[in-house]
Amino acid sequence: MAAEEKKRFTDKKDYAQFPERWADKNKFKDMPAGWNPPHGEELEKFRKKRKGQMADISWDMLEYEELPVSSAPLMSAAQFIGVECRSQSQDFLICKRDKQDPRMCLNEGKAVSDCARAFLLKVRDHCRKEFRQHWSCLDNRNLDHEHCLKHQPALDKCILEHTGLERPTPPPRGMVMRNF
Repeated sequence: MAAEEKKRFTDKKDYAQFPERWADKNKFKDMPAGWNPPHGEELEKFRKKRKGQMADISWDMLEYEELPVSSAPLMSAAQFIGVECRSQSQDFLICKRDKQDPRMCLNEGKAVSDCARAFLLKVRDHCRKEFRQHWSCLDNRNLDHEHCLKHQPALDKCILEHTGLERPTPPPRGMVMRNF
C-alpha cells in the first residue's frame, strides 16, 4: 500500500464515513499499532451523530414530476432557461457548496425545475411553431447548433416579444465563466 494511501486510511473521518471498506481487518494488518476501524457501538455512535447533521430524507420528498421533454427541447431553450432561472440556479449551487450534502438542497433543486417548467410552458403557449422548428432541427441534426442557425432568429424574436428575454451572447470559445 502506498504511503499516501496509508495516510488517507488513517484519517478517522474517512474510515468512519465508508465502513464497508473496513470489513476485512486482515487487509489492513500493516496499519500503525493501536489502530482499529470503528465497529459495534463505536460505529453506531458515529452513525447517530452523523444522522443528526444530515437531512432525513423520505421517499415523498424525492417524488417530483419530471419535465416530459427530451434533450433537444431542453438544448434549444437552455440559454433562455439559464437567464430566466439564474437566481434559483445560484441558490441551488450555493446550497450545495455550503451544505456539503446534496440532500439538504432538494427544495432549491425543485425551485430550479419549477422555473424551467414555467418557462417551457410560456414558450409552448406563445412560440410553439418557432420552438418546434428549432428543437426538431436539433433533434434531427444530433444536437448540432451550427446546422440549425436558420431557425434560431425566429425563435429569438418570438421569445423576446413574449417574455422579454434575449439570447445571451456566448463567451469566446475556451473561456471559462465563473459566476461566484
